[in-house]
Amino acid sequence: RALRAGGRFSAVVYSTPERNGFFSIPIGIIRRRAQLPPPAPGQPGPFSLGNPGVAEQAFAAAGFRDITVEVVPSPLRLPTAADCVRFERESFGALHQMLSTLDEDAKAAAWQDITEQLTQFETPTGFTGPCEMLVVTGTR
Repeated sequence: RALRAGGRFSAVVYSTPERNGFFSIPIGIIRRRAQLPPPAPGQPGPFSLGNPGVAEQAFAAAGFRDITVEVVPSPLRLPTAADCVRFERESFGALHQMLSTLDEDAKAAAWQDITEQLTQFETPTGFTGPCEMLVVTGTR
């Protein structure tokens, strides 16, 4: 409603969990350890607009036309997997909320498990976490 006719709007969203291992692996580990169910279909979440056609549908439902989606490979490059975990702990409050039912030892074990799983993305030149973004644009 705030965008004038002919105005353009863009959003950057994650694609699918399979294409965003740096973040989907921690979410999966936390869900398992905290015994959280997967999000219900259609519910908001970090990957809820990532499947083909979903973002386009949301934009169309909001009254946009000439909708485009650009896939942007966006690997997360850091020195180590531990640096990635530190980044996630400092940046993604939702992960802490998901862990809130666990005691401190269980939380520490979850973060350790995440770190160990993310080491699969370490190479001799550093950590490269898989990440793929979608740039979705539409005209009002």
